Amino acid sequence: MPDLYNLSDVFISYSRRDRTFVERLAARFKTDEREVWVDWQDIPESVDWWAEVRAGIEGADTFLFVVSPDSVASEICFKEIQHALDNHKRFIPLLYRDIQAANTSKTIHPAVSQHNWLFFRETDDFESAFQGLQRVLATDIQHTRAHTRYLVQAREWDMNGRDAVYLLPEGQVHDAEVWLAASEGKTPAPSDLQTAYIQAGVEASRKRADAERERQARELVLQRRAANRLRYLVGVLGIFLAAAIIVGVVLISLLAIQQRFVLSVESTLALAERYLHEGQFGEAVAEFTRVIQLDPNQTDAYYSRAVANSLQGRYSEALGDYDFVLSQQPDFVDALYNRGLAYALIGENDSAITDFNRALELSPRLTDALNNRGQVYLNDNRREVAIADFQAALALDPEHQEAGNNLALLGATDTIEFTVQTNGLRVRTEPRIEAESVGTLTIGTVIKVKSDTRTDNQYGVWWRHDQGWSMERTADGSGIYLTRVTDTKPGFSPLHTGNLYRSLDTETLTTADGTPLRVTPLFERLPLDISYISAVQYYGNTRDAFRNGSRLGYTRYSQGLNGGLDLISNRENAPVYAGVEGVLRHIGLIGANQVIQVQNGNYVIWYFHLHNLPDLSPGEIVTPDTVLGYLHRGIQVSLDIRFRDRYLVNALWLMPNRVRDPLLHKFQDYASYFYRSNTWNQWLTPLDQPVIQIGGNVIGPFAESYYATEESDSD
Repeated sequence: MPDLYNLSDVFISYSRRDRTFVERLAARFKTDEREVWVDWQDIPESVDWWAEVRAGIEGADTFLFVVSPDSVASEICFKEIQHALDNHKRFIPLLYRDIQAANTSKTIHPAVSQHNWLFFRETDDFESAFQGLQRVLATDIQHTRAHTRYLVQAREWDMNGRDAVYLLPEGQVHDAEVWLAASEGKTPAPSDLQTAYIQAGVEASRKRADAERERQARELVLQRRAANRLRYLVGVLGIFLAAAIIVGVVLISLLAIQQRFVLSVESTLALAERYLHEGQFGEAVAEFTRVIQLDPNQTDAYYSRAVANSLQGRYSEALGDYDFVLSQQPDFVDALYNRGLAYALIGENDSAITDFNRALELSPRLTDALNNRGQVYLNDNRREVAIADFQAALALDPEHQEAGNNLALLGATDTIEFTVQTNGLRVRTEPRIEAESVGTLTIGTVIKVKSDTRTDNQYGVWWRHDQGWSMERTADGSGIYLTRVTDTKPGFSPLHTGNLYRSLDTETLTTADGTPLRVTPLFERLPLDISYISAVQYYGNTRDAFRNGSRLGYTRYSQGLNGGLDLISNRENAPVYAGVEGVLRHIGLIGANQVIQVQNGNYVIWYFHLHNLPDLSPGEIVTPDTVLGYLHRGIQVSLDIRFRDRYLVNALWLMPNRVRDPLLHKFQDYASYFYRSNTWNQWLTPLDQPVIQIGGNVIGPFAESYYATEESDSD
């Protein structure tokens, strides 16, 4: 079985004698931005070949069979049809050449005659027939695509011995369960394997939920007991101190109290953070308050309580906590920004501007502060100064929605925003299908167009943006590729939750190929002590990676840039810790590099640039504090995080607040790290980086030159 499925819209089964027609059909699909899986190779049947064909069928939303006298007599086509039916694929026969039933009754697959045919004979109008096929393909497309996704995942689960590691991630279980329940009577129907896979995921999710409830109950009991013991011991200690009884006993008691005290603070802080992540802000405020009562010097708890209050609109309560935090850390940019926002929202404009000014002195590229300062100026009827701030924010970040909306509502811009609705939407030099393609847009991308560039022609409705021309919809409305952003409204940029409270426990990222991927924190500590870290090279799109990518070999990565997170050190032989709990999966060499892999559920963490590895063997359990080795020649430890061996995931997304925040605050000057040009203005902060499919398309600023080279080589 291949390591990767090449997901596609259609798989075409055909006879080699009908290749000319299939080439025309595939080319027509390509103009409509649809992915096609076709086996063009006229090679003997083999195990590897058949595995690739099976994977192509399983990874396609629809199975198309080109009906002709040769295809219905083909044993290979017969096998392909049967495999599609075994996997409950949507099956559509296309009649290209008429067949004589009497000559094929022994070999024709029964399914061919049991399904309605679409007619693509030479006497039929090809374009009309193709539009009919497109309408069929568009029917219940979300159900069909989910069918393909769950089939691919179920196959992977089955091929790996139905190991629980390959079950659905927690965030996808509910959607899969709903899909399965809603699939009754639909075509294609779920297969037995898909049903078993989803039901196993539901059962595993239920067990995890039960275990978590039990853990929380035990944790609350332990917290109450610890609090009671602390109150008791403090009273006893007071008696000991007053009576001045044995000094050794007092010291031992003090140590015991301190240990219990630390445990109580940490457990309460963890509970508070969990409430904050889950959006239970009232509960979070209560728990952060308990932390502060236990330890009044916990600056992080004050900041987090302020965030929780701000998210509830309780800005006056938040201000006192922001004041305390800034008295301890005057240059804490996010606290300055958030306090300025709180002042702005309660109408204290002068104080708001003071805080935004200071935040911008420390972080000149903080576009949210520029937008919010502009909003405060606007509230004070200082229109021209406000426009200047909105324009400055957009100059730094052309996709800054609040600033763009504010300018639009002030009549200072004539742009319209659209959201891309499909992956691989073409960008062309002119508004027509035959024009040269100069790039593609990924699903979810927001583009800005000039309101006077709309062009209607026989292909559809086109708009010009900063990269070229893209189609909004086909002429007959059968394909929608761009949708207008309709939620334009004036206002402030949102609260900054310290880079860290970015819904880490609940957020689903979208991969470069459109696959949803839920991420949850894994790391309990940084793999390298932060005092040893002298620089950071963030995941993808760094200046260094762009400028030196070819020389350093980064072009081998899917995105054409650096594939991981580099923690760079000036200390040779610094210990490298696992940082996560998991199973040691592999120890080996890549070139001169000693590499270790640790698996945690669906994730595998690759640690590069190590030496002096300890005596560990695959299969051993490692903890976050396990030393995996030492920095080789004091260069760096490089982390590649792979999800199901299929995607590269930004390591920073997998770090909880207390692990990631010190790292981000130590290296705040993001502008010095990230590459930016007139044609590339994405991925400019550490958490912007995407999830990359291994072996997928090259994306990012390097892609244009990469593809240009590829095309020139093929010509």
